[in-house]
Amino acid sequence: DEVEFEQFFSALSWSEKATQRTPELGLAGAISLVRKSYWFSMPVIAQAHFVLLASRCVGNGDLNLHLQVFENAMHAYLIYLPDLGVFHRTNAVKSLFSRFANMKLLKSCIQDATNQKLNCQINRLLLFCKVHCDDGRHVKERNTFDILVSFIEENQHIFPEQSRQEAVIVVKKIVSNILDCAKQKETHESDANVSEEMIYLAAVLRLMGSSFLEVLRSIREMRAAGDRHHEIHILLRISETISLLGQYEANGLNIHDLFGMTEKSVDKENTSVLMLFHFASLFALCLRMRFGFLWKACIVMIMMAMNLVIDEDRSLSAFQFLIASKELAIYSIDQEDSLKVLHF
Repeated sequence: DEVEFEQFFSALSWSEKATQRTPELGLAGAISLVRKSYWFSMPVIAQAHFVLLASRCVGNGDLNLHLQVFENAMHAYLIYLPDLGVFHRTNAVKSLFSRFANMKLLKSCIQDATNQKLNCQINRLLLFCKVHCDDGRHVKERNTFDILVSFIEENQHIFPEQSRQEAVIVVKKIVSNILDCAKQKETHESDANVSEEMIYLAAVLRLMGSSFLEVLRSIREMRAAGDRHHEIHILLRISETISLLGQYEANGLNIHDLFGMTEKSVDKENTSVLMLFHFASLFALCLRMRFGFLWKACIVMIMMAMNLVIDEDRSLSAFQFLIASKELAIYSIDQEDSLKVLHF
């Protein structure tokens, strides 16, 4: 059980320890299991297991399937987002999907005895995740920013090669600003409680980020082939999906905190900036709560948003004011607690 729990948590937190083997059932089969787990009212953590299984199957399917997976992952994410308490709804009109999500689902067909055993295992897994999600002691021993920068650099292949260096600089700067914001507000220990819904959100973000990356790769292939009409159609679908994030507004973080200075050239209404700001806000919450299993998911989504900026504008000119910043000063959480200046 401990080994299986470790594998689950490793996949949830984007750890290198997670198994890389692709399941044989394929992405379409895995998504079918995700839907069935939802319709038959399986426990949230059990649903998260199937979502993580689907994330391992990403890459096994065509563009339309990956686009559908991204759209469905976004809808699933928005169902559980209010449980975090960091976003408030700005649009009082609920979407058709929201009403559908609140409908009474089919009663579980699992027998009582089996259900009790399942709940016992789920409770043990939840306890395992709670224990390993407590990053407080770990963060005091190491520099948080160094951990985050290492993860960004390990995944810089996400960016197209021609924009990679500048994109990495921008993401590091934004992460540094968010880290400073997170330090300014303390979170009571009673508020930092890991729930099944948070674990499910982390699993959905894993699926969302993985499928979105495949969609972006397909878009770049279309561009290289000169298929501009199809490219525009896909970008419009992506934009419609991401715009759903605009129904929620973050508490305690504004766009000035995110970019660190006056952002004259940054349009918050732009889809890619909306996505960037949303997951930056979620990232700030995770830092305050010390939810390490969600940190990396947030960074990946920030990097995905930056990818979208590159695909929309063909450059990072809107973020030139961040790229122009040659030095980035942050406080190192080490034994000397000295000021460390990083040169990019």
